[in-house]
Amino acid sequence: MQSPPILIRMQRIALLEFPEIISSSHLETNKLRFFLIDNSFLEIYCSLKEFNQWAFHWERRNIDGTFYRYDNIPHLKWKEISTFPWHFHTGNGEIVEESSFGDDRIENLRTFFCFIQENMQ
Repeated sequence: MQSPPILIRMQRIALLEFPEIISSSHLETNKLRFFLIDNSFLEIYCSLKEFNQWAFHWERRNIDGTFYRYDNIPHLKWKEISTFPWHFHTGNGEIVEESSFGDDRIENLRTFFCFIQENMQ
């Protein structure tokens, strides 16, 4: 199965706009992973079953035990958040805030890469 065109487009944009923090990238059917210069990675997941379900996950557990994730998987645990189903995991799975993400996946990509740049150690 071929990767969705939006993931292919995201890969091109990120490699062009954020080359100073990306070591390499890998594209699978429904996942796009960017390996970053600090030995962390950003993974973008899109559901193949639910067209509009996404997750942007910055994995840093090997560095400092944290991860940051914007996603819109409708976990009922977070239904009280005003931006539900979008929510933001800030450092671990149990600390969740409202999300600034919307429906524009390219803008979400840029926003999250800017967040990474600002918070990369």
